[in-house]
Amino acid sequence: MKIPYLFSPALRGLAASAAMLGMLSGCLNAPMVDTSKYSAPKSVVIDDFPDMKAAAVIGVVVPKSYAFPGFHFSRNADFFYMDDELDELPADAPPMFKYQSAGLLDGLIVGMVAGSEAATQKRAEGFHGAVLARLPDFDMRKDFLASLRKSLEAQGIAVTIAQSGRRNYPRHRWAAADADGNKYPLGPLASSPAVDADLLVQVSPVAFYMAPGGLNAYRRNVTLGVALYNGRTKQFLGRQTLEFSNSGFSYQYMKFDTLVADIPVAAPALRDAVLSLVPQLVDLINARPVK
Repeated sequence: MKIPYLFSPALRGLAASAAMLGMLSGCLNAPMVDTSKYSAPKSVVIDDFPDMKAAAVIGVVVPKSYAFPGFHFSRNADFFYMDDELDELPADAPPMFKYQSAGLLDGLIVGMVAGSEAATQKRAEGFHGAVLARLPDFDMRKDFLASLRKSLEAQGIAVTIAQSGRRNYPRHRWAAADADGNKYPLGPLASSPAVDADLLVQVSPVAFYMAPGGLNAYRRNVTLGVALYNGRTKQFLGRQTLEFSNSGFSYQYMKFDTLVADIPVAAPALRDAVLSLVPQLVDLINARPVK
């Protein structure tokens, strides 16, 4: 997949301002899981998902719940998963991933790629391959699922990983809608039967290094989309985006070449950021509110 959608420098300020307005207005409507609808489960089914891509991006990508709550479980997040082994692309998949201005187009991404930044972004598309060349066993999906399973089983919860989601981009398995009744996109398993578990848990983890522009440092940007269902009735219990708090100055890289040179450190740091969200997810599964 190709990713840059180019904007002239003259549009940057306008796009960034519009993005900020979108974030502020979206803050009031961020979806949350309603933990009053269920109790701590004794059994869960976790939908598997494709391999995660360790990405590097120049541009403002904001999949956070307060800004763009529809990012996860939609085509907008597909770029961050490997697609070479999927059964088929979903009907709503775009022909190529395209960054869009939050203010001027769909309110998802502010493109800030121009000139030399575009050339750097073209090189950055190979970041995941560079990671695997240095760290052949690097696998954020595997480590995330192992950590989640271990944490749940330590609390006496029976865990089943549903392989049916392994070869499809993350989409809602069963019917789901937001507070205003707007339906979320469904995937190829929409007609699948109920499962023999208290909860069906769907996850959409996204992890990448992001530099807002050519003069900014690459920093970790990690979010985890979560959708919960009653496993036996298929009742939608809600969705929520959990966010990694990237405070401090650790793991910042002013140049893409510096990031690549430090892959043995930078890539595990990205994985650790993903794993840091597991305790929050375990809280949600156990019907404990997470804000």
